[in-house]
Amino acid sequence: MTAATPEDDPADRTESHDSILVEFTDADLELVPPDPALVAAAVRRAAPHPEARPDPRAAVDLAECLLEQAVLFKGLKRFADAAPKAAEAAGLFERAGLFGRVADCFRVSAEVLRGLGDAEAAAEFLRKEEDIRRRLAA
Repeated sequence: MTAATPEDDPADRTESHDSILVEFTDADLELVPPDPALVAAAVRRAAPHPEARPDPRAAVDLAECLLEQAVLFKGLKRFADAAPKAAEAAGLFERAGLFGRVADCFRVSAEVLRGLGDAEAAAEFLRKEEDIRRRLAA
């Protein structure tokens, strides 16, 4: 029989004795591309049920997404990609009754049209934006 050591006595333990630090590295891990069949199955499972009721916020969320894409494309000077995104977002915001966001879309559209070299159309969108903002401020 061996004599008990201080480490064996629970009363003598300190936090440093209870903690074990282990370092993990991923240097030996192999990266494997995802299995397309598994990805497809996951997407099918994540798809909404055909009888699911539509989410009333979904159209607004889509509009926000489209407007963000339009802003991004505008910044990248991909004006032909930005224009339809801003137009679709404006329609969705208008149907939702969010006219301040419609005005935001008109501003982005004006900047896109300016980038395409169509100053007259850009000015028209800025006038539309001003009209909405004046009505909202009244």
